[in-house]
Amino acid sequence: MTLARGLKAAGFETIVCGEATRNLARLWTEAASHGLQRTRGPIGYWRDCSERERFQHQHDAASRIIEDIRPDLLIVPYPWPDSGAGIACAAVEADIPVISIFHLFRPNAELSPFMGAQLRKLADAGEPLIAVSDVVADALSSSSGIPRRRFSVIRNGVYVEEQYLSLTEEKIEDNKLRLLEELGLPPGSIIACTVARVDAQKGYLDFVQVVKEASAKWPRVHFLWVGDGPDMKNLKQQLVDAGVATRVSLMGWRDDPLRFIATSDIFLQTSHFEGLSLSLLEAARLKKPIVTTSPGGLEIIAPNRSHLYVEQSGDCSAIAESIVQLSSGPALRRLLQRNLSELTSELSDEVMVEKYAVTLRAAMDRGLMTAKSPVAVEPIFFCTNSMTTARALTVSKNYLNESLCPRLFIENCASISSFDGALNYFNNAVDLNDCNLADVLGDLSAEQKPLCVSFNYLWPRGMLRSSISLPAATVRMRL
Repeated sequence: MTLARGLKAAGFETIVCGEATRNLARLWTEAASHGLQRTRGPIGYWRDCSERERFQHQHDAASRIIEDIRPDLLIVPYPWPDSGAGIACAAVEADIPVISIFHLFRPNAELSPFMGAQLRKLADAGEPLIAVSDVVADALSSSSGIPRRRFSVIRNGVYVEEQYLSLTEEKIEDNKLRLLEELGLPPGSIIACTVARVDAQKGYLDFVQVVKEASAKWPRVHFLWVGDGPDMKNLKQQLVDAGVATRVSLMGWRDDPLRFIATSDIFLQTSHFEGLSLSLLEAARLKKPIVTTSPGGLEIIAPNRSHLYVEQSGDCSAIAESIVQLSSGPALRRLLQRNLSELTSELSDEVMVEKYAVTLRAAMDRGLMTAKSPVAVEPIFFCTNSMTTARALTVSKNYLNESLCPRLFIENCASISSFDGALNYFNNAVDLNDCNLADVLGDLSAEQKPLCVSFNYLWPRGMLRSSISLPAATVRMRL
């Protein structure tokens, strides 16, 4: 929803398609409030059937939607690799560009031969494959046999309502006192909040052990679990068996999880693996001290304990000790909050949306050329403005696949015919000189001009700030 809303604001007509389930109730409410068009119907993500049947359900449902809407491009988020491939393959068959976004895949997991073959079809068709973290990209590449360079990484960004971002310390304390009263807890209690689905992946059995060890050392800490799931009944029983049922408030499924994150003192995550947890990012944006077992992609932004505590999954004693340190150390909590405040812009939805807008326009332009151009085309990548050569190579590989972008124009229009040549060139250079767009276009032939892709400038860590504006206009004029 964050991506759909951001793309609409960037000028794309956006339609949200999905099923009318309770878990998506908040999504449909948000879609309506932001004026997004909505199409509700069966997609087949979670049908209780075989993998091939689930794929076919997705394929058939997507084919009907495509025939009805005739979109210019499809964006398919995958909660798991087998939950979305049918939709993406239906788009390829309909000659519609499709962007696949993979949110979760466990390291060392194995795709079935059937599902690996479907993902390779998408890769062979040249469609963008995006993972929300390097962990997910590495695991998918290893299991599917798709080269790692075919996966781009665009880390999740989160939208947090202004009512939470603008909370003052006094207001947060008032809200916390009301929550403590609601839960029947004494003033001065420390709240450690978990927002997650209740199933084995989220490490709920480890959570029980952490509660037991942490509360024994620091009785003032109280734990919340916000969320529901297939193992809720077992979680309740495990808490009773461990003698810590009174130390935990199970809030169940809520449509206002940010309320609990915003009023807590600590955010706790005990997952065995994650892609890049949205609730973790929300906690970071709200500057909550974090104890997590699954860094996913957040360690790129917050690489040390000055921002968050990352413990080994399953090491319940270490996790509990981190909870105790933060519970008993208000000065330590304030330090982490200050450090996290320096990173909030990196976690915003604006950063994510701008990067997706670049990918989306490139995919649409490629689809336009593939569908209508009478001759084969060779897109050209060239860099304008100074930036490090390493970043230039990273951008060229991540945002324009090698097979689609075999030529680069760099530094006063110097032509490099291959990525190997680019590497050699980069080894002997430090920075790229400014490159005038008009001069580059002037040196290209009439056939080459419409095929240029330009990036005006980069943010730190290679994040694209500008969108691809020139190619779309020139390609359309030419065609």
